[in-house]
Amino acid sequence: MGDSLAFSALNREKFLQRAANTDFDFVFTTCGFKEAAFCLLASNQGLKCALFYGEDFSCKLHPVVDAKSASQKLVLAFRKQFPHLILPDEYLNVNPKVSVLKSMLPGKIQHKDIFKYESKLQGREGDCVFLDREYKLNANRLLMSMIKTAVRNGVIVLNHISTERRGSSNLLISDKLSVDSKQIELHSKQILKLEEPNESLKANELHFLLNRKQLFLKRSLKFQVQNQLVRFIRYQDYFLGISKIGKNEKDTIKEVINQLNDLLVGDDKFEEADVFVSHILQPSEWQFLDRALLSLQAMAKEYLQFSSGQFIEAIAKINAIDTNFEGSIEIQQLIEYGDFRFDEAKQTGVHPIAFKNIFYRFGSEIDQLTEAAYEGRSKFDSGNKLWEHVQFWYLLQTEMICHKQDYYNRIGKKRMFSKYELIADEQFLDDYFSNV
Repeated sequence: MGDSLAFSALNREKFLQRAANTDFDFVFTTCGFKEAAFCLLASNQGLKCALFYGEDFSCKLHPVVDAKSASQKLVLAFRKQFPHLILPDEYLNVNPKVSVLKSMLPGKIQHKDIFKYESKLQGREGDCVFLDREYKLNANRLLMSMIKTAVRNGVIVLNHISTERRGSSNLLISDKLSVDSKQIELHSKQILKLEEPNESLKANELHFLLNRKQLFLKRSLKFQVQNQLVRFIRYQDYFLGISKIGKNEKDTIKEVINQLNDLLVGDDKFEEADVFVSHILQPSEWQFLDRALLSLQAMAKEYLQFSSGQFIEAIAKINAIDTNFEGSIEIQQLIEYGDFRFDEAKQTGVHPIAFKNIFYRFGSEIDQLTEAAYEGRSKFDSGNKLWEHVQFWYLLQTEMICHKQDYYNRIGKKRMFSKYELIADEQFLDDYFSNV
């Protein structure tokens, strides 16, 4: 991989110089889903946009697009542009002792057929099991995909930038990471700072990552704990649990794991010690993809004069930088595409689960990483360690990582809880960034 890749921390000064010589249509001083998506749509219309943010890029979208939202026209149109980052997910939804009327609803799985859908799931007397279809969303990777595509369109995007408003159309910016950075004055027709609405907050949720052990489910699970819905979402090498918070975090985790063990066949049960990390958040309505898209549509109407039909058309014209899947956007097609790419890469010694983690992070950019892995075999031993370095250098040269926390943000994890995560050694990261 060469130094010519545009969106690199090595090119920050070049971005700043270009910003100084540009008369912008829109400049944002906040960064999130709507800002990045708006810049992407506006740049496709030939407008000049920039996004300068004081911290690193982050996205607060909720990781689940529920069954009701998953069928909406706007969600479906958007998902087609980012198929590897908004993945279809099937759930076995276990409902305890539902009414006779509800048990007759479409989607119910007959008790005798449960084993065909999931051999690890044991039915209980009075429970009804339904098949639900939703999406699981990789929020930070979605944000980066939009940002990188916007940069390819000519949008200037920089993290760790100080901003100071000067009147209605002027902005002073400087690079926080440069000891001798000078202030640059920019001009833009619109300087926007989006504030997240405080209203419509949902109940607290507990999110936790659980060791997968040897439990390879065919589908994700939904079940009830104390009349509260719990999602148990499968990934390559861990499970994500999402539950409404009960009395406290520790008690909620204990109750969820006990209920999970009660649903599963076999003696290999889960324990509280199998939880890698957990945190509590309070999502707002606007952090769910369907509501975020509606808010984006309102922005497009106000600032770009898009009608509803034009907005859908603009979404359909997004050509994301990491989605060159040769027309393969449905889940089975993506699986086959990824398997084919693994066949091309397996001589580098990468484990198939590790490769899938990389594939669903970077999409069709996997071709660049595979090429770099083959080139790097002379410097590093084949296998996962080689790919740790490949991933690091790819991020360094294509995703504006400026220090260790930026690196963790791009991957979405800080703690190495699986050898298949391909997270670089912390000492290596400290040594590298201390010398930059």
